[in-house]
Amino acid sequence: MRISFSVPLKPLSGKHKFAMRLASAMKKKGIKITDKKPHVNLVFIKGVRLRCKNIFRLDGVWMNNKINFRKKNKKLVKMIKSCDGVIYQNDFCKQASDHFLGKFSSHKIIFNGAPLNLEGGDIYFHRKPYILTFCRWRPHKRLKETVKGFLRSELAEDYDLLVLGENPDYVKKYSAVVYKGKITKELPSIIRGCEYVVHLAYIDWCPNSVVESLVCGKNILHANTGGTKDIVQNNGVKIADLEWDFTPIELYKPPRLDKDELSKGFHHMFKLPKPQADYLNIDRVADQYISYCQEISN
Repeated sequence: MRISFSVPLKPLSGKHKFAMRLASAMKKKGIKITDKKPHVNLVFIKGVRLRCKNIFRLDGVWMNNKINFRKKNKKLVKMIKSCDGVIYQNDFCKQASDHFLGKFSSHKIIFNGAPLNLEGGDIYFHRKPYILTFCRWRPHKRLKETVKGFLRSELAEDYDLLVLGENPDYVKKYSAVVYKGKITKELPSIIRGCEYVVHLAYIDWCPNSVVESLVCGKNILHANTGGTKDIVQNNGVKIADLEWDFTPIELYKPPRLDKDELSKGFHHMFKLPKPQADYLNIDRVADQYISYCQEISN
């Protein structure tokens, strides 16, 4: 079977990185990745339809009421309707899509994935044991609450909080909070070396940082909302969050998390067993993509 991707297979963003991993896993299963007479074209982001069967992989929907979300969602609907099927990243993504974009007859829910061998390899050396948080920082990612929650937990005497990612919107000058800047190729070794990962974002769709952390064998301290809770399942500690009712919101002003619950969560994370994340194995994810591509192409 021949499958094409509408995006460059280069690590330009989380979406591109996932596409790279998916294409690589498909190749190992005998799929030819090519733009020449493909049976199916996987449309990522905006993408381009080809003269074959087209499947749209939906990242999420527009719901920030500070932008023209209706206009942007209309473009998504137009693109999806021009395709032959749609892939949602998790149940939450489908629910949001059903509300904002409408329902589509041919669809499949398939998680993002990553290679399980990310767990093996070098371990990053740091001066102290550390807890990790990383992403492309914006206000709804809740960096301020992450840092303040860590300091309030009184773990700073024995642990550091490592903050990775560009444009942190909250910088606390404290010796136990270490800002490492841009995420680099060292990321897998940094994940492998941490105690656990914190991801408190409000209404995230399917964060690759969470996927990568789980396949590296790390549990997640997370806000119990959005697609994150679908991905984490039982591999972490959930912090109660305001449930989104699928109405437009001011995304960059997320609700506050309970300080005491968050502080306790930082401590409870040490009691968890190692996560079981086989469901995020990129080989399993590739099998699901191939199966749906075959279904659509027949």
